Amino acid sequence: MLAVADVVAEMAAELGAELGAEPAQVALARTLTNPAVASPVIGARTLAQAERNLICWVGSGACPSGGCSRR
Repeated sequence: MLAVADVVAEMAAELGAELGAEPAQVALARTLTNPAVASPVIGARTLAQAERNLICWVGSGACPSGGCSRR
């Protein structure tokens, strides 16, 4: 099961690098566009991480990928 998580993390990192976003922002954008998810959970170790993810979450346009706002 951890092998799957490693592959997903690697894919998020690669996609993030292409889009100019962090892997956490890619994961959050994916979660926010999933209609089956009622409330995504953000796990951040620092205030800066939390701020970047929350800015992405509210769709202010600060997320480099541009795909973070809920549609």
